[in-house]
Amino acid sequence: MVQQSTVTVTGYVGADPKMLGEGEGKVPCCVFRVASTRRYFNRKDGRWEDLPTTWMQVRTYRSLALNIKDSISRGDPVIVNGQLTSDSWKDSQGNTRTALSIEAQSVGHDLSRGVARFQRMAPSDREDGSAMRRTDAPHDAQQQNPEFEDEDQEAQF
Repeated sequence: MVQQSTVTVTGYVGADPKMLGEGEGKVPCCVFRVASTRRYFNRKDGRWEDLPTTWMQVRTYRSLALNIKDSISRGDPVIVNGQLTSDSWKDSQGNTRTALSIEAQSVGHDLSRGVARFQRMAPSDREDGSAMRRTDAPHDAQQQNPEFEDEDQEAQF
């Protein structure tokens, strides 16, 4: 049985996302950090207080990485959903260091903090399909779904 730790984190992007592994034959990878600060209501003082900020590194691959590069920037409120991973390495003194990160399957703007416009992307003509191009896909459900072409017909949900 495979056990994977799926997490969802809300927070703010700490710096502009960075692309790694760009080039011929390489899988696009985008990394960024998210700051999440928990709050609680202090009844004694009658006000909200912040707990220490938790910083998480987020890694994305392929088309998600390319879309993040064009969509997310420093300070944006985001929701990140993905697998919790543990990264280990040796520092300059030879000590083993470990940090948690999220390998994201989905990332989006937190719409409880603002508005956004979705722009559909279509695969390019490249063989690997990693590059995407913008389409002029309509945002209106009636234009996207022929079932709704008749204005007098109501949608059955």
